[in-house]
Amino acid sequence: MLLLALASVFYFAYAFLAQQPNMFRAMGVPVDTRNFLIQQVWREHMLQSEQFAKQYPEDLRDRLRVIQNRKLYRAFGHDAFVGCDFCVEIMDYYYFILPAMVGAYVGMGALLGLATVFPRMDGYRMWGCALLALVFAIEANMLNDALERNDTTKITPDRHQNLVGSTGGASVRYLCFSFTSFALLILLYRSKNGTDKREVEDVLKDIAAAQEAILQRQRVFQLARAASTTDSILRQKFIDSWKRRDVEHSILLADPEYQSARDMALARIDVAAVTKETEEYIEGVLAANHMDHLLGLSADDSIAAASSSNNTTPLGTTNNKQV
Repeated sequence: MLLLALASVFYFAYAFLAQQPNMFRAMGVPVDTRNFLIQQVWREHMLQSEQFAKQYPEDLRDRLRVIQNRKLYRAFGHDAFVGCDFCVEIMDYYYFILPAMVGAYVGMGALLGLATVFPRMDGYRMWGCALLALVFAIEANMLNDALERNDTTKITPDRHQNLVGSTGGASVRYLCFSFTSFALLILLYRSKNGTDKREVEDVLKDIAAAQEAILQRQRVFQLARAASTTDSILRQKFIDSWKRRDVEHSILLADPEYQSARDMALARIDVAAVTKETEEYIEGVLAANHMDHLLGLSADDSIAAASSSNNTTPLGTTNNKQV
């Protein structure tokens, strides 16, 4: 949670404080200004500030006389236009800025994965990935619009220079990352404090399904017992099978090695504590009367299930004392 809070603050501050320099914004002129006006304003700012002359040298001003270079400067930003030595074609500028873009999304994706690693946050992972894909599409569209490939003879002035091209896309990207981190922080805090009702409902449904499976298995045992005792051949096989099992069990109990191994195993187990925990668990299950409502059982079905669980059968059903 602390990591999400720090990431939210960092992304929000980075969206406003880490703006790339822009010569047109620094001079206060639109990007479609004529060359002689740009030269005049550039000289005035150069005389007023030495920092301006270092950041925006004369060769940069001369390169921006060409309309196509202005589009590249607006689309890919000052750092890419000045710092890319191998950039000749438009795709070269894409290759130059792509690692930084992908790295930002990979970092946010890793943060999203860490925040949704808990089972109670699984449902938000898909929505987070969809939001990242949407932000990437918006950023790519902003970058493509800034190039204005359909018209190579003129450049359209921008209403908001801070929301154009890669610079504007980065601002939108980090603002969305900040809000996403803050939303994940709130969702994680709510789920941690037990306000996620979906998880409780799923647990109750799983318990109800398990109890229903136990009851269905009990009914299968009853049907098997009825089928085996009503037919004479099956009944005889049933009796012979249990006689054979009794003989095998008696032989096993008479084996000294088995007795020593059994005594060693029982010595490691606190039988009294296990018996007490089992009794408490059974009492808790029997006291949970609301489970009948979840299972949709009637009163007659509940009584029949309880009475059938108390009968001792050779097929493995035991009474409460044996449990």
